[in-house]
This record gives sequence, C-alpha cells and structure tokens, in this order.
Amino acid sequence: MSGLNKFVTASISRILVKELFWIIVSSLLTILLFVYFFGTSGFQNERNYFEAYDESIGLSIKEFFLLFGSFIFIIIYLIRLIKNKFINRMISIIFIIACLVFLLSLSKVIAIFDYRLVVAETTEYNLPLPRKFIRNVLTFSYVVQAILYLLVVYTGHRTNFSK
Repeated sequence: MSGLNKFVTASISRILVKELFWIIVSSLLTILLFVYFFGTSGFQNERNYFEAYDESIGLSIKEFFLLFGSFIFIIIYLIRLIKNKFINRMISIIFIIACLVFLLSLSKVIAIFDYRLVVAETTEYNLPLPRKFIRNVLTFSYVVQAILYLLVVYTGHRTNFSK
C-alpha cells in the first residue's frame, strides 16, 4: 500500500512541476510578446492610448496587460486542452481562470465603447469615431464573450469536475 502512495505522490508532483513549467513559459512568452509589440515604454507609461480615427482610447497598463496576457494564456491552454482531449483538470482550471480574466478585461473595453456610443447618441457631441465602427467593435466583443462563455461551460462539462 505504501508503494502505491509513493507512486501517486510522485505522479502528482510531476504533474505540478509540468504545469508550473508551462505557466512560467506562458508568462515569459506574454512578457516577450508585449515588449515586442509595444516596446519597453509600454511598461513605463501609466496608460496605453490607441489611436482610431483621430480618437484616443486609453486603458491603464494593468488592464491592457491583463487583456493581452490572458489572451495569450487562452490560446496556449486551449491548444493544450484540445491536445489532451479535455482530460487534464489542471489545464482546464488554468484555462477557465484565463477565460474569466479575459472576460472581465473585455467587459471594461465594452464599457468604454458603449459609453462613447451612448454619449454620442444622447447629446450633440460630435463623435470622432464613426458610430458604425463602435457598433462593429461592440458586436465583435459580444461575440467573443459568447464564444468564451461557451468554451468555459464546455471545458467544465468535458473535464467533468463533478467526479
């Protein structure tokens, strides 16, 4: 019986070490991609501003890094989930957490665009961004949210957390 306990303990520790390795590699990849796309000044600024139709849209660097980082984690762990056929619970948990963080960050972006659209439609404020562009961004964001919610539910169902 003690031989079985040693085997189970060794197996669990190997799984934890492997997942810790994947989390570290994913985190490093996120930081490297962030530096590649936005440079080292992306970490120094208090806010990142995006230019679209001569309109600046600002997100704090923490919010944007969470959005960007969780997106990278979703891609990496979705590939790993599909490769492991949704059996590994540790991968599923990390994927679900990454999806939830991305959904929370995406809801902030949706709130910013929705606010600009409401202000433009209820006042005489001349919006530099075309209304169609804002509606397209909002529609795309809602579709992404719906897909991620379905992926989270499907992952939980396929992983069978009830056992």
